[in-house]
Amino acid sequence: MKKIYLIHYLLLCCMILAIAASCNDDKDGYDPDNVNDPEKLTDPLPTSDQLAVTHNNTLYYLSFWSKEDHAISDNMINRYKKVVPYVPGTKMEIGDAFFFTHQDIARIQSEADLLADFKDMFHKQSIVMMMEGGTNEDFNTVCTLLDCYNPYVKGDDSHSDELPLWVFSGPLPSASGFYSKLNARSTATRTKGVKGAEGEKSVQTINEYGQGIHCDMTNQSLQRALEPKAPSNGSSDLKNLISAYIVIGQNSYKAAPVKGRSGIDNFQVEAKIWTAYSKDRKEHFYLVNLGFIAYVEPSFYGEWHNTELFWKGYGLCLTNVNLEFDPVHPNSSVVHAHSPQTTEKQSSYTSNVSFELGGSVSVTGPEISGGVSISNSHTETINDIEVVNRTNPAQGSPQLRWQFNLREPSSHFNMFCFSSSAVDAGAKAGISTCSLSTDFIISVPDGAANVWRVSMYPTLKAFFFSDVMGQHLQEEEKYDNKAQIGIEKVFSLPTVDLKDE
Repeated sequence: MKKIYLIHYLLLCCMILAIAASCNDDKDGYDPDNVNDPEKLTDPLPTSDQLAVTHNNTLYYLSFWSKEDHAISDNMINRYKKVVPYVPGTKMEIGDAFFFTHQDIARIQSEADLLADFKDMFHKQSIVMMMEGGTNEDFNTVCTLLDCYNPYVKGDDSHSDELPLWVFSGPLPSASGFYSKLNARSTATRTKGVKGAEGEKSVQTINEYGQGIHCDMTNQSLQRALEPKAPSNGSSDLKNLISAYIVIGQNSYKAAPVKGRSGIDNFQVEAKIWTAYSKDRKEHFYLVNLGFIAYVEPSFYGEWHNTELFWKGYGLCLTNVNLEFDPVHPNSSVVHAHSPQTTEKQSSYTSNVSFELGGSVSVTGPEISGGVSISNSHTETINDIEVVNRTNPAQGSPQLRWQFNLREPSSHFNMFCFSSSAVDAGAKAGISTCSLSTDFIISVPDGAANVWRVSMYPTLKAFFFSDVMGQHLQEEEKYDNKAQIGIEKVFSLPTVDLKDE
C-alpha cells in the first residue's frame, strides 16, 4: 500500500477546498459526525456451539468422555438425541453410535463377548464408531481388530496434548466406510521470515463455536451416508454396484483481527472413493469425487475505515482455493479422466468423467466377468467462479490440481461515501460458504505404493479502496501471507478384498 500513499495524498490536496466543511484539522482528517457512510461491521459471531446439525439416534458409551477445552468429544455427543451407557446385548438401530476411549482398546481386545459385539456393530449393524484420543498407531490397532480399511498412515500426526475424536464406520446404507478425525486444535505452517524456524507449525485451540462447525460438517456428510442407497436396477456402472468409502479431513485458521474482531475459519476436504480391481490388468481402479468446504463467514468483518489514511477496508474475502491430489511416492499410477476442465467465469460448471473397464473385474461381492463402467457427472452451481484445471497426468507420479477463482470485490466513486468509495461486493461464496468438487479416475498397479496426499489451500484477502475525484485506488493484503493455511492430509486408498473369492 505504501507505494501509492504519495499519489493518494496529492489527490487529497486537490480536494481540500471541496471537503473542508466535512473535515477537521486533527490527525484523523475527518469528522465522524459528518460521515454519510459509517462503518458496516458484521455482528460478532457466537462463541458457543450452535448445535446446527443433530441426530435423532442414540449414542451408547463404554467409558465416560473428557470435557476438557481441547477435546471435541462433548460437542459431538451433544448432537445425539439420547446418550446412555452401553449394556451387552442392547438392540441398536442403524445410525446409532458406539463411543469408547483409546484406553478401552485393551479391554475390547481382552473381553471376547465385547470384541464380538464390537465387530458385529462395525460390519453388520451400520453403527457409527467413535474413539476419543489415541494416536494413528492406536487407531491402526482398532482397524486390525476389525480387519478393515484404515485410510490413515501409521505415522502419528497428532499434537501431544490434544484429544482427537475418530469417527468411523463399516458399511452404512450409502457408504462402504466412513472416516473422519476431528480435533480441537488447528495448524498453520509458517514460512521463512516469521519468528521461528522455517516451516514452523503454529497450533491454535478452536473455540466452542468452531468445534461445533467441525462437528456440523462431519455430521452433514455422515447423514448423507446414512440415507438409503438407490437400487442399482441391474446397471453395470461402478457407482450403482458399490458404495463409496468416505474420508474427511478438517482444519481451522484464526484470521488476523480487525477493529477488535477475530474470526476462525473452518475448512473440510471430503474424498468419496469407489474402487474396483482388474484381474486381467492386475490394477486397482478408483473413481474419486474430491470436494471441499470453506466456511469463511467468521472472518468476514464487513467494511471499516482508516481515518488517518482515508481508506475504506473490506473483507476478509475468500478469493481462490487450490485443491490438489498426488501420490506421496512414485507408483506407476495412471490418470484415465479428470474434470472439470478450465472454464471462464460463470455461474456453474459440470464435472464429467467416464471409463470402460473390461474383462474380469472384482468389486465388493462376486466377480463381474463382463467388466464395469466407471463414471460420474454432476453440476456445481456457484456465481462468479472461474475453474483452472492444472492437472499434470504424468504417468507414475501424476498431479491432480484445480484452482477455483472467485470474483473479487471492487469499488466505484460515490462522493457521499467515506473515501468516496462504494464497495461492489465480490462472489457471495467468498464471504460465506464455498463448497465445490472435482472428479477423476486413476489406476494403481498391484503391489505399488498407494499413499496419497490431498491438499486444500484457500487464499483470504482484505481489500482497501479509495475513489477520490474519480481516481480509483485499490490495494489488497493476503492473510496470512507468511503462513500456509488450509488442509494437508496423507492417506491410503482402499483396495478390493479378494480373499473371499
